[in-house]
Amino acid sequence: MFSPLVGVRVLELAPFLPGPFAGAQLLALGAEVVKLEPPSGEPGRHLPDELFAMNNRRKKSVCVDLKAPGAGAFVQRLVAGFDVVLEGFRPGVAARLGVDYDTLKQARPDLIYCSLSGFGQTGPRAALPGHDLTYLAAGGA
Repeated sequence: MFSPLVGVRVLELAPFLPGPFAGAQLLALGAEVVKLEPPSGEPGRHLPDELFAMNNRRKKSVCVDLKAPGAGAFVQRLVAGFDVVLEGFRPGVAARLGVDYDTLKQARPDLIYCSLSGFGQTGPRAALPGHDLTYLAAGGA
């Protein structure tokens, strides 16, 4: 079995599908993936069971309310033990929560930080939320 990412630790801060799918691919390549979920559970848990299971199988989970006081500082301490952060918020949300690259790299200077957003990090649509149907419609499908 080809496992080039054995020993790589990924902290996943990405709800619904794109982030968890990316995390599942990293896990399939041998990385350890730990999913950070709010107390109510990751919103993707409300998707069909099979879809959630496909994207989150074998992941560990930590429950943290990122909106609670001190949560950003907790994540900053936690990230010191990780190589990669996979984040799936709209641009600006991670900074507001204190889990953006500039904040987290203080705990882990060599951190690899991957931001996934529907319409990119800059541009006229950057702040818009979106998912598969939104992108299909925007593309003319």
